[in-house]
Amino acid sequence: NGTRIITAGNDRTIRVWDVREDAQLSNSERSREWLAPEPKLINALHGHTGQIISVETLSDGRILSGSRDGPLKLWDPDVVGIPRLIGHGTSLGRIAFTPDDRFLVTSAREESIIIWNAESLAPVDVRFMPWCAGPRGLNLWTNAGRTFLATCSGSVRNKESGSVRVWTISQEGKLA
Repeated sequence: NGTRIITAGNDRTIRVWDVREDAQLSNSERSREWLAPEPKLINALHGHTGQIISVETLSDGRILSGSRDGPLKLWDPDVVGIPRLIGHGTSLGRIAFTPDDRFLVTSAREESIIIWNAESLAPVDVRFMPWCAGPRGLNLWTNAGRTFLATCSGSVRNKESGSVRVWTISQEGKLA
């Protein structure tokens, strides 16, 4: 709803912050900066045992997070408690929504991609990719009414050769 910011990282904690709408844009001669009051911490969500890699917010406000500890976790940002576990069995790589918010795409180091129905969070399609060492990136876009997914593998830092594969996501959420 534009009044919250979600942060997460190495400390294995997801924080939900309230940001007030009275922030202003400063436009001085030397710089442009966003002047906002100090955000207020609403909730700290604990449950991951590994570094949090990716966080996304669903349209209803729930939070999906993935970390090096394995499965996705689904949180209610206003409730302290154990989240629902779904998905991959190993370290999660990335989380992304399709441009129309109908599907959620996740990747894991177990060399898989899962397409989820964004409303029900039921898996729609699963692909295993033994030719890559786990997808390291996801990029989604729409062109001429079709939704595309690009996955990449490999690591520049480790000087691994990588690959990019482009998929089409059907109206039913299936990869082609």
